[in-house]
Amino acid sequence: TSLLNALMNPLISIRDEAAITVGCLMKRCSQYLDNIDTPTCDQDDNTTTANTAQIDPTSLRVEEFLKTLIKKSDGSINLGQVKEDPYSNAHFLTDDEWANIQSTTLRALYYALSNISPRMISVGTDLPRKALDVAEKMIRHENIAVRESASFVIGSTLDWLGDEAIIGLLDRLLMLDSCDKRHHQQDHENDEILSIGSLKGSKLSNSMHSLFSAGSNPSIKTQKASNGRSSRSIGSLLSSSLHSTDHNAPQFHLPADIKHGKALACLRIITAIKNKDIITAKPVIFDGMISMIKLFMVDNDVMVRQAACLAMGAILGKSVDTTVILEEVRRTILKCMSMSEDEDVHLALARGLMIATNMKPQIFVCKAGTPILEGALKLSVSSPMYVQKMFHAFLFLALGIGEKETAHAGLSEYMSLAEGENGLIMMNLVTKTLARIKSVNDVLWS
Repeated sequence: TSLLNALMNPLISIRDEAAITVGCLMKRCSQYLDNIDTPTCDQDDNTTTANTAQIDPTSLRVEEFLKTLIKKSDGSINLGQVKEDPYSNAHFLTDDEWANIQSTTLRALYYALSNISPRMISVGTDLPRKALDVAEKMIRHENIAVRESASFVIGSTLDWLGDEAIIGLLDRLLMLDSCDKRHHQQDHENDEILSIGSLKGSKLSNSMHSLFSAGSNPSIKTQKASNGRSSRSIGSLLSSSLHSTDHNAPQFHLPADIKHGKALACLRIITAIKNKDIITAKPVIFDGMISMIKLFMVDNDVMVRQAACLAMGAILGKSVDTTVILEEVRRTILKCMSMSEDEDVHLALARGLMIATNMKPQIFVCKAGTPILEGALKLSVSSPMYVQKMFHAFLFLALGIGEKETAHAGLSEYMSLAEGENGLIMMNLVTKTLARIKSVNDVLWS
């Protein structure tokens, strides 16, 4: 009760501490149950006795607590509080303040689901499914904090629900639901013409033969089959001709809030995937997700592009046919590396690329990934200092500078692939800057 009251406190510092405490409490309870299962050794007769104590999940009241969190995370907390208690502070808080409270409640739900043990809830309980339903609804909320917290809940519920839930959720995200269709129809009725704004300016060449050369931007062509794969198409999910700059695609005309929520959800879903077989088992759905995220990476809205850059990093990290996907998304990534791009997008892209590298080391040290390394090299030497540091961190990880086994192999392989002066520029950066980095945290927090 005290934690629930703290989660509803108007002060954000109190709410945040309460959400973190929820996670710590659930983790402590889980550790307690593990200790009960640990066999004990009798020092007198040197015998080991197994602890067989059975804990009634209802005695911990975890399910009751989770149900309350789910209820308070759904719909309008303000209206619910007014109905339950006419003397509640809900009368005096604005919608934005209640949205922030709702965001904290969702974050507490995420901490709880991430730390509880299966023994703490009843077998066959539908609480994870209910939590996913609420989070899927809140991913479309107009408040960005609510959407971000809801995406975390989505990731934590999928650990409980498994592969079928992942496939089903991705399928729903790619399809235009009734709400999406209304927005799409309204956009066409108003004949709103969308453009990619500042991205029409300076663009990086896909070849990037020389780091500072001004290459022309080749026209985008349909991806051809590679290594026995058919052209990457999403069938009826999006559009048979969906390219990275196809503004006629239905997903492009959605409101920015919905596109942002979809990108965040994709990030958490891909991160939650444990079994990569589901990627190869459902190629149409995953091809559709890649196409959607590519489209969002060149969206008009900076917020959408940021989330899409993060999601693309997770997609690359979990990809099975890495070379094919790198060749497909490379041009879109290079557009986000344009010097005319918003610096917040550059930062998000660096984080996304680091996500990919952490999931799959040396992923970019190949012919298909070389242009991305060269684009990162350009931003690491000719952008604002805080952007430079983020790409220093990415290159540190991508080339394996901090790993004894790969400290020189990654750089050597890159130099064999680089053309022009890029190899020498990279070696100079490694010698003067990257080699002095002890860990990525030294770069990110300095």
